[in-house]
Amino acid sequence: MYGDQLRDLESNGFCVLSGINVADDDELISAASLFGTPSAIGNGNPSRLISEIAIQSASESSLHSENWVKFDLHTDSTGYPRPHSVIVMGCLKAARDGGESILLLVDSIISSLPADTRRLLQVPLFEFVPAVGWSGHRLITTVLSERGEHWRIRWRRDVMSALSRRAEDALLAMGAAIDATSPKRIKLQTNDVLIVDNRRCLHGRAAFGESSDRHLRRIKMSSLSRADMLGSPPSLWLG
Repeated sequence: MYGDQLRDLESNGFCVLSGINVADDDELISAASLFGTPSAIGNGNPSRLISEIAIQSASESSLHSENWVKFDLHTDSTGYPRPHSVIVMGCLKAARDGGESILLLVDSIISSLPADTRRLLQVPLFEFVPAVGWSGHRLITTVLSERGEHWRIRWRRDVMSALSRRAEDALLAMGAAIDATSPKRIKLQTNDVLIVDNRRCLHGRAAFGESSDRHLRRIKMSSLSRADMLGSPPSLWLG
């Protein structure tokens, strides 16, 4: 079951399951569990196993996931020592207009980066804003890492900074490569479930109407134990 989708996840960094009763917690969690262990860590505030992603008034929420504006390509959970491995988003109600999911496999942009830029992005010269609850600690790690035949990425431009001029130049080159590469775009329909390999595939969202009742249900998956993901970090994390 879902053999084709598992192959899609391996080759494309994402896949879509159809016909899942997204409103049913047990069915959604069961489908998600094919791809890892559901984790409440960092999923909403307060944290929960299933986070409801629905539009909020801009005056009520500054979270990108709860607004209607475009959400740029990014990695989820960049503020943890090890980001969640898989992000699952079930569509309870589709946007009437816009709101397409945008997806970009990091492997597809590597060849466009100069070799020295790739090398620099694999050095821990990049600081990320730590997750809620870890204020006072610093998270300094890499943007890229190579794992066998695939590359992994940690990227969210609004919460990351470079620690040197050369590292900043590398970030600018990476951002330009992302912007120059055409992503995949998917319009989720009710009871579709999008599975994203959060380590290999950037995801984002197109803007949609302010009056839309678009509603997703998100589960974050981890292949790590709670201790490995949270740990007891010193004042400086090196990923």
